[in-house]
Amino acid sequence: MAFGRASEIARHLDNLVSTASSTTRGRVASRMLRSATGFGGRAHVASHASPSRHAARPRVGLAPPAHPRGTARLAGDRCLGHHALGSIARSVRVRRVSNARGSAVRAALPRINDLGSAARVDVMRAKPLFTIGLFADAQYADRDDHERVNEPGRVKRFRAAPDRVREAMEHFTSPETRETMACIVNLGDLIDGVNDDDVSAPVPTRTKETPSLMAEANARDLRFMTAAVKEAVRGAVPVVHCLGNHDLCVKTRELALEILYGGKSSNVSGANTPTRELSYFSKKLPRKWRLLVLDTTELNPRWAGIGSEAQRRCEAFVVERNNSVSSGVSSGDETSVFDPYQTNLKPWGGGLGPTQMQWLASELRDAEKNGERVIVASHVPLSRTAARPGMAAWNCDEVSALLEASPAVALCVAGHDHPGRYGRTLVPASDAARRDGSSEKKVGGGESTYSYKTFGRVHYVTLEAMLEAPEDGNAFAALEVYDHEVIVNAGGVTRGFFGDKYSATSLKKNSARSTKNYATDRRLRVSPRGRFTGVASFSERIPGSPRSRDDHDGASASIRVAGSNQQAVDLLDWINANADDEDADMT
Repeated sequence: MAFGRASEIARHLDNLVSTASSTTRGRVASRMLRSATGFGGRAHVASHASPSRHAARPRVGLAPPAHPRGTARLAGDRCLGHHALGSIARSVRVRRVSNARGSAVRAALPRINDLGSAARVDVMRAKPLFTIGLFADAQYADRDDHERVNEPGRVKRFRAAPDRVREAMEHFTSPETRETMACIVNLGDLIDGVNDDDVSAPVPTRTKETPSLMAEANARDLRFMTAAVKEAVRGAVPVVHCLGNHDLCVKTRELALEILYGGKSSNVSGANTPTRELSYFSKKLPRKWRLLVLDTTELNPRWAGIGSEAQRRCEAFVVERNNSVSSGVSSGDETSVFDPYQTNLKPWGGGLGPTQMQWLASELRDAEKNGERVIVASHVPLSRTAARPGMAAWNCDEVSALLEASPAVALCVAGHDHPGRYGRTLVPASDAARRDGSSEKKVGGGESTYSYKTFGRVHYVTLEAMLEAPEDGNAFAALEVYDHEVIVNAGGVTRGFFGDKYSATSLKKNSARSTKNYATDRRLRVSPRGRFTGVASFSERIPGSPRSRDDHDGASASIRVAGSNQQAVDLLDWINANADDEDADMT
């Protein structure tokens, strides 16, 4: 196609020699050459006018030619001025006839112009505003692999955790990925840990301290895994940690945070903050986005101080939830049903306490006021639709209702439920929507507060556990954020989205690393869809061609818009007419 285009360039160049000014000749010729050959960006291509009157001016931002020598020979080793136009035209005609592989034109073509080149797709693909590295549930322990008795095929590979974490960190900090990487988020449970809690008790709590040897071994494992992350990242990208239930097998919550962030204070939130205050916090992201890191272990009495007021409040919460529906069932209340998300709370779960809920509401109001979009990260999923029963936050309905009520929230990411999942919360239908007479599902009795009909706006993504990836694989993802969508890209930018889920992540042969990524790709819209306002169509006439019989006004526009009244208008006229209309969809 480049050589077919060359003949047209040759004819135009001959005409330019005799009809155009020197400045116009230089500009037009250089543009046509770049269009036909794909190279440019050096002074001898981008310069204009005669060399005696104008200095060469390189075009900023253009890639250098693949073969500068071939480019120089094609351009005659001089600027595209008045004296060079004729020789260039003749040169293009000669190269059009020649089909030799070593011709200067073919040698100067960048790889993107090769037939079938994948680089064409890379150029057309939009670049993300920023990316976030995600991984969850590495759960290191110096123990042999363990296959679940009741779920054959699900194997915990404890000793593989360090290598898998290093691989993910190296991917997130690679030159191709680091350019847009805003931060890396550990979604919790770096270690597996051990403790002597009685998890079969009706109210999961602790009545005595974890034995010192056990707590010290857990702290040692947590330091080991934190060091593996830091050694691979080397300070290139900030690393954010969500507290997981297994991470808290050390002496205290404060100690876990100190180990994760490497000291008594950290700048991970954007300001120098004591690490004991980093169980939940807000972090500014590029392009008016905000990251909210939540602590979903807060409601679990196992992780509160023994005998403290906080532990008593947590125990009371568990008792109240377990009794709220069961009492209705025992009394014969037909509207009461067993809800596995609200009762029979699992000892490894948790939720957000009242203080954190107030803080979250305040952060969302602040984000709305500043016109920011919000991404929420937590260990335990915040919606019942994003996890199996017993694996979502204990107060997930209250939390998701708060998130759905804020237009700032776009996405929530979590770990904890190892198989991974995606969901959108069922939200109460509006009064207007309920007037259509459709049926409503009631959960736990009550009025319209518990009437569910439609899916909410916020996306909830639960990432697959790194711990349970197959022996030859791994599980991590790069969250790519765009203006109108987010993409959970398993393997990041080293392979195209919608590719083979199990394709290699650019690893060398005979490498000890994994060759497959078992996290799930997801593409999620985060902005409202526009309204239909018209159909754009292309006419048969191209700009500058003779007018058609139907073209009575002499306009040369090639695009027409048919609006709701089916009256076709020029696209430019339609845009000008609707520029001040807030209801018009200009996208």
